[in-house]
Amino acid sequence: MEAHKRMPYTLEVARFITDKEECKAKGGTTEHVGYMRALFRTKKAAAAYYDRHNPHMRKLNAHNTWKSDWDPATHLLYIVREAHLLIDTIAPFDANDEPVETHTAGGITTTYPTFRYR
Repeated sequence: MEAHKRMPYTLEVARFITDKEECKAKGGTTEHVGYMRALFRTKKAAAAYYDRHNPHMRKLNAHNTWKSDWDPATHLLYIVREAHLLIDTIAPFDANDEPVETHTAGGITTTYPTFRYR
């Protein structure tokens, strides 16, 4: 029997809607934008990556919800999610953290950087 492998985590990006009419029309205050092209071994590593790149904001898990506050400048917020069958379309905070694609006759391999945060 194969050992259960831990699911990697990613950051979901959502937009906080501040316009009352838009909230009413869309039926809520947040709108999904996409998933970041970054994988993390733990929820804590994903939160630490966010915290490192957003020092002007409260820590992502400040309320034990694995969800950041929305940024007043960008109106974006970030949520730690299990990365299972997701299409990642949002660039990482740092361009050097982009995954690398290798194309071969057998297909495409995507290699994600390893983030080692506590």
